[in-house]
Amino acid sequence: MRRSIAVASAFALGCGIVASATVAAFLLPRPAGVLAAAEPETTYPVTLNEHADRRPVALVPTFTEGFALTAHAGGMVTASACVPGGALASGEIALVLDAAPVVALAAPRPFHRDLAFGDEGDDVVALRGALNALGAELPADGAFDGDVADALRELQDRTGTTSDDGVFRLRDILWLPRDGVRLASCDARLGQAFGPGSTFAVTERTLASLAVASEAREQREQPVPGERTLTLLGVEVVLPADGVIDDPDEVAAIAANPQFAAIAAGAPGSGGTQPAIPAQSQLVQPVHVAAVPPSSVFALDGARGCVSSDDAAHPVTVVGSNLGMSLVAFEGDAPASVLIDGDIAEAEGCRDGDAAD
Repeated sequence: MRRSIAVASAFALGCGIVASATVAAFLLPRPAGVLAAAEPETTYPVTLNEHADRRPVALVPTFTEGFALTAHAGGMVTASACVPGGALASGEIALVLDAAPVVALAAPRPFHRDLAFGDEGDDVVALRGALNALGAELPADGAFDGDVADALRELQDRTGTTSDDGVFRLRDILWLPRDGVRLASCDARLGQAFGPGSTFAVTERTLASLAVASEAREQREQPVPGERTLTLLGVEVVLPADGVIDDPDEVAAIAANPQFAAIAAGAPGSGGTQPAIPAQSQLVQPVHVAAVPPSSVFALDGARGCVSSDDAAHPVTVVGSNLGMSLVAFEGDAPASVLIDGDIAEAEGCRDGDAAD
């Protein structure tokens, strides 16, 4: 009997405790965050940053074939400066025939006649340029005058081809298409009889131009419009609009890089084409862009689209993407924020240029 009473008392006490705890929990204040879920964000802040649109590009080189260097003189070869793989500089003695030196001379066009005092023509102008490249200070244009004769005499004295009558003779010259040509093979060997017009050496093939590979032109994200620079093997050049680098000075600077010699010596790729060379391209003047959620951009037409702020639509150009965000350049003043979900109803005004900046 006593045990039944004790059990009943314990049960009643337990029920009272549970009831009290329930009431107390109900009466305790609750944090606001627990009672209501956070409102979803509807806008995204706009922060402008410089964007140079750096991107890798591939360049396909084009080469000219090797060129045969010929001399007008004849005789037995008693000395030669030709070394396969070596370079031949303008003003240097290229070979000696019957103890008479023949001097390499670089000019834009080959010389076709002897030149003397009073002669005029493109070949005289070419001679002036060749002598200036060796240190003379002659006017670019003019006839074969006393100043030309003096500059020529300095070259003749230095190389041992002195002429008593001051005449520029073809037999003393080996014409080079440019200074510092590299030689692929040597045809004139010591002790060999060398006839006028014979080949002294053949140059290596020469870089003529570099063009942006067609795959780069067709990439999904087109480059941001604007003047661009291109960095290749440590040489920076302005990239022409047609994507072809053919300026002689720029091409020569690229070809002079030691790394390029290995590229030029490489075997052509499949189909006989030259393998592409990696380079880096970027804008000369960076543009200001903002990273926005992709859902904020609407009415896309190519790269051009719109974003909305609280009170207007703004025309933008999509220039790329990064970490899941769209990079856009505003065509006018940028708003402080954009709607995360763009307002498609404002698209027409945005495209017509009616939206406020």
